[in-house]
Amino acid sequence: MYNINWIVFGIGLFFSITETAYFGWNFAPQSEAELICDGLSSLIVAMAFT
Repeated sequence: MYNINWIVFGIGLFFSITETAYFGWNFAPQSEAELICDGLSSLIVAMAFT
């Protein structure tokens, strides 16, 4: 079973929502910058599961 770090998970979720809102709520990435931000938000959320 995983131990979840809720603070890191919240930061990742907040970053994901913020960057998605910034880039226009697109379902799929429309630019390279959006693709990088999606990857970073996925990485932060994955880091919460240690």
